[in-house]
Amino acid sequence: MRWTGPLFLLGCLASAALPPLNGFVSEFLLYLGLMQPGKDLGLARMPLMLAAGILALVGGVSALSITRAFGLSFLGVPRSPQREKARPNAWMIGPMIVHALGILAIGLVPALGLKLVEAPAGMLLALSSAPAVPLARYVDMTLLTR
Repeated sequence: MRWTGPLFLLGCLASAALPPLNGFVSEFLLYLGLMQPGKDLGLARMPLMLAAGILALVGGVSALSITRAFGLSFLGVPRSPQREKARPNAWMIGPMIVHALGILAIGLVPALGLKLVEAPAGMLLALSSAPAVPLARYVDMTLLTR
């Protein structure tokens, strides 16, 4: 399965939040939000730092489990002779390629991903009591365009 293995690995690396893939961008934004310098919150900042630590632990455990899943699925010895006959067609490979392109596009150009979620986030903020401000105000776009 020469297409499935590498595309699965790319998805695994993205979900483990490794740079320069989309999972890293989303985790970076979470860390940025949790540790954003601002008003001195004192002890109120403690739960935010604890959440960042827990997120880091979950990321590490995720990377370990994804490594195991890939190893068991693609690096083992074939267990059946039907494996040689397995030939995925374009309907199976096409969505994986589209997904891989999305992973790479958002990972390499994070501002594109923020543009995609700006309108839905604005609608959600309009429904809440938060003031309606552009998403770019919350995220320094220069951090994501380097």
